[in-house]
Amino acid sequence: MRLTSLHKLILTTSIAVISIAILAGFFWRLADLIDDVRLEIAQANSRIANLEEQRKHAVLFARLTDERPDDFGRIVGYFVDPANPVTFIEALEGLAKRTNNQIKLDVGSATVSEDELIFNVLVEGTKESVLKYLRLVELLSYELRVENFDFKSLAPQTQPVAGSGSRAELQITVRVKTLFGP
Repeated sequence: MRLTSLHKLILTTSIAVISIAILAGFFWRLADLIDDVRLEIAQANSRIANLEEQRKHAVLFARLTDERPDDFGRIVGYFVDPANPVTFIEALEGLAKRTNNQIKLDVGSATVSEDELIFNVLVEGTKESVLKYLRLVELLSYELRVENFDFKSLAPQTQPVAGSGSRAELQITVRVKTLFGP
């Protein structure tokens, strides 16, 4: 069977249309891949810019800590080391001694949250000295917050007590910030 020129034209046109459709599909897929690569490059550039900004801040912070170690040490002093809170506990005990109060610190109840230590403290003394202790705790040079305080007046004891006034008990929860977390 011999192909007529009309058949040849139809066959050639069909092959050309199919070839163009296949090429268009390849180009469309290639364009999608190029868009994906452009998006990934833009995201990578954004991450690089963020990391560069963080690096600049870190360099600035390092320079400041090198230039002003006394200031940095003073700032660090406002926070408690979560691995060694002894200094803070001694400060609480020192205030109790200074205000003539008895203190019971439940060390087992000291809990660690994300960026703070939580202490439950029981203070016993005269009403005036217990309230003075509370005021002084709030003035400690730590980043802390006093919450959940429960003040109770106690029955007078038969033994003489240092200081005058009625006996009182104060149960408080002290949250103190840590510098580097647990």
